[in-house]
Amino acid sequence: MPYIIGIGSTTFGKNPNRSFRELAKEAVQSAMNDAQHVHSPQSIYFGNCAMHAFGQANIRGQTVLNPLFQDGILEKNTPITNIEAGCATGGASFHAAVQSLYQNDFAMAVGVEKLLFPDDPKMLKSFPLFADGIDQQNKNEWMTFYKEQAQKHSLPFSPHPYRIIFLDIHAMQAHSSIKKGHCTQEHIAQVASKNHNNSVQNPRAQYRFPMTSQQVLADRDIITPFTRSMCAPVSDGAAAVLLCSDSAFTKLPRDIQNRSVQILGCAMSGGYMRDHNEDSVTYHAGKKSFSQASITPSDINIAEVHDSTAHCELKHMESLQLCEKSGPLIQEGITQRTGTLPVNASGGLISKGHPLGATGIGQLFELTTQLRGEGGDMQVQHMPTYALAHNAGGMIGFDEALSVVSILQRVSS
Repeated sequence: MPYIIGIGSTTFGKNPNRSFRELAKEAVQSAMNDAQHVHSPQSIYFGNCAMHAFGQANIRGQTVLNPLFQDGILEKNTPITNIEAGCATGGASFHAAVQSLYQNDFAMAVGVEKLLFPDDPKMLKSFPLFADGIDQQNKNEWMTFYKEQAQKHSLPFSPHPYRIIFLDIHAMQAHSSIKKGHCTQEHIAQVASKNHNNSVQNPRAQYRFPMTSQQVLADRDIITPFTRSMCAPVSDGAAAVLLCSDSAFTKLPRDIQNRSVQILGCAMSGGYMRDHNEDSVTYHAGKKSFSQASITPSDINIAEVHDSTAHCELKHMESLQLCEKSGPLIQEGITQRTGTLPVNASGGLISKGHPLGATGIGQLFELTTQLRGEGGDMQVQHMPTYALAHNAGGMIGFDEALSVVSILQRVSS
């Protein structure tokens, strides 16, 4: 299996005056420096969702990375493939880079996103970009589906024209979990509190202030059972990872090998209009990835899970079979940075930030840092051997349109 040999990331947050090129250069150059410029990637997979809103589509990566070829940071004539998959764009770009190593020895996945506009302090231009993650051509089809599912399973569904529909969908799922006894609103608040507290020590995080679960519950209501602190913010940012094949890895200098992370599994699954109680797209992606890795969910020591809301962390942990009921895990402190299964030690999407196309690669940056033991003040208490990254995005019914699950292993020196 291939390896991650270099990682780079910007700080996630509000950077309306930084260009796509500036963000990309920082991430890519950092990844190349991290790998000591041992080899330029032979193929690049560029993830982005919203660049069309800034006037550029079709050849996004080519326009953003062009200066890096001119400056010699990347090798000229390297092909760039543009990837777009909603919030799962980073994970999909990574998956494509992994697959390319059947033909090449070195590949790079880059995620770059700008969602904030310099002339839009109220983010009136930003929020509509999220609506592209659901079918815009057949609204009546999915609206009817959600109404029927809400009635069938006795769940609330009252969408508001000034609220992103994803929040209504996630709220339905949270109500279902609470109804089944898998979690409570207090558990959801504890997840948000944990992630806000984790990000205090993360220099790349958008939010770096602690919150108690009581403060989370007292924050502004968005839609029951969610308050503002339970939801991921709008963010800008970039991240990059440099990969190498198994055969190329054996020829690398020993110091690079010792800081590398092996990719044991990387699998994707696509969503469809399944019944609310059917196994999710994340369940199927996780099952495939664990099969590739030849390990079980109980082997995982640390995870970055796609928490676009705090409840999503709980829901996805169950889908990934990391637990049967997620509420008790957060209650017992198992998913804390000091616990036996730290989840979103970076702060997660909720507090580290969520720059759509960069989010999934940012997760890989954080897990690689932890597996290397280079987390500093944010290093988890128990040194991990196996890590899981889960990145998902878009909505098809109750499923994300795409879910990507990657499993990593620490390389022993």
